[in-house]
Amino acid sequence: MTEVATPTATATVPADAASDHVARPGGLAGLLGTGDHVAVGRLFVVASLLFLLVGVVAGALVALEDVDAGNQLFDDAIGQLASIRITVPVFLFLVPAFLGLAISVVPLQLGAGTVAFPRAATASFWAWFLSGGVLLAGYVINGGPTGADLDGQLLWIVGMGGVLVSLTLATVCVLTTLWALRTAGMGLDRTPYFSWSMLVAGSVWLLTLPVLLGLVVLAYIQVRYGNPEAGTAYARLGLAFGIPAAFAWSLPLLGALLDVAGTAGRTRLRFHGALLGAVALFGLLTFPGDMLVAFEDAESPIFQDFLYVVASFVAVLPLLVVAGAVADGLRRGRARVRAPLVLGLAAFLVLLLGAAANAVRVVDNLDLTGTPADAGVTHLAWTAGLLGVVAAVHHWSTKVFGVVLKDGLGYLAGLALLGGGVLTGAAWFVLGFLDADDDAVEVLNIVAFVGWAVLLLGVLAVLVN
Repeated sequence: MTEVATPTATATVPADAASDHVARPGGLAGLLGTGDHVAVGRLFVVASLLFLLVGVVAGALVALEDVDAGNQLFDDAIGQLASIRITVPVFLFLVPAFLGLAISVVPLQLGAGTVAFPRAATASFWAWFLSGGVLLAGYVINGGPTGADLDGQLLWIVGMGGVLVSLTLATVCVLTTLWALRTAGMGLDRTPYFSWSMLVAGSVWLLTLPVLLGLVVLAYIQVRYGNPEAGTAYARLGLAFGIPAAFAWSLPLLGALLDVAGTAGRTRLRFHGALLGAVALFGLLTFPGDMLVAFEDAESPIFQDFLYVVASFVAVLPLLVVAGAVADGLRRGRARVRAPLVLGLAAFLVLLLGAAANAVRVVDNLDLTGTPADAGVTHLAWTAGLLGVVAAVHHWSTKVFGVVLKDGLGYLAGLALLGGGVLTGAAWFVLGFLDADDDAVEVLNIVAFVGWAVLLLGVLAVLVN
């Protein structure tokens, strides 16, 4: 009997499908080289929250020193603590947290397969994370802008420069995604609100971060070669933590709120074009134009300009447009009250309060510019951004973390962040009206410290959740 050989059936596997079955490295190697935009965004968000804990602790310690100024509890380290309090919340938390959310969420909103330059996005995270560690190490060895150790100052400058380069690279990845990777037929006027807010904020950041990097390079030259005016570069760098820059760092919360409100209200928000315009206008009015003249004069004349005063008042108007649209959407729909909505509304109210306080601050007859009122407005803007990040994390938790975050802890964290941030910001703003020897100063310093302590509890609640 003749045996007939039967040909073995073979299937042609497409090259891209075959590549899916190639074993990818796991563990640390996979994490270091991942091109998954969601994973990269997750890393940014988690690491920024951990850095935030350091910044809030430093803020609480400085506030405690203000309460008991006579005993000088942290006399040797108070300069470093004060610098950590303003540097970490912005460049090691707020900006990278929003960028992390954008790297994870924006491609999903645009129908893109991934973020533009995924390996560059991964590199930006690791460079930022390591640079943040170098920056903090500079403080530890008595460096930083107020430090006495030359090597510590140089280490801080190198770390700060690395942070700025990394954030610039991440911003480029997000902006390129928005410009080049939108799904077919989606114009910029049809982009979801968070993506649009990142386009506006990212454009502002891309004009701002390189200027700050130039100031860091200038500071390095001055410190390294013993220039007696080394402090001027540090003073100019401080513009990044003032007004209106504080509002520019927090701007993406508007897009997060509008997306959350549309989902919670189960209806499409009306006047889409007007809302996009309102977000863009707020970005324009809060653009830190003083950065562009930072090389000319640390005391920029923009603070006395008529246009700056007008912009401070007009900046409230786009926020009112957003408030009206959100209220209309929630009224027309059957709103589901969940943690993302509550947190988003809290963030917006604090931002509106900060913008209103800033409008009061620039009134010439009140003489509030250059007083603790500046720090009060800045703190309110930063608190709004913090609440906006937490609202966005809750809203997109299934996409970023693959789990649903607990509403109960979200409410608790939001209450603590809102209460603590407003307490401290309001206390500092009122201090701007008082003389240093006023009896109420001590009471307000205590209120500011309590605010920082409550804020710390809120950050811990976010991390636990």
